[in-house]
Amino acid sequence: MAGDAMGRDVRELEERVMSAFRSAYPQVPGEQLDHMARNFTQIVSGIINIGERIGERTEYSQMDIANGLVYACFANTYLEELHSGQHDPALAGPSGSRISDEEMKRLLSECVARVADWLLGMEILREDPELFSKFVIGAVMLGARDWERNRGNLSY
Repeated sequence: MAGDAMGRDVRELEERVMSAFRSAYPQVPGEQLDHMARNFTQIVSGIINIGERIGERTEYSQMDIANGLVYACFANTYLEELHSGQHDPALAGPSGSRISDEEMKRLLSECVARVADWLLGMEILREDPELFSKFVIGAVMLGARDWERNRGNLSY
């Protein structure tokens, strides 16, 4: 029974995501848009599932939301490819560029696309405060649980 309810919830979420994506991205061809929405729904459902299993913390802060968003938008991206590559000592000088214009464009393009999708997803999830809470908790626990939660302690 619980599996049936979960299946209905995921289908409902997918329909809402699909509708939001169609409105936000009218220039994306239909099949590609459907694929994007299904993938995004699977990711969000998985994160919510983590939040449901954790369940210990029901309160979250703006920093928790930011940490979850940043983790989701930067983890497993081109940034990690750049980070894991070989260090080039020639790039260590104060006047040398550390990444090329092409690499920067690729990194920013990927992150902008992810942020746009996540902002849409958070709009949908905010309609259900309990689901949104589970999503935020799941996103933080997925990879940002040890990140700074006090805005005043961030250094940059």
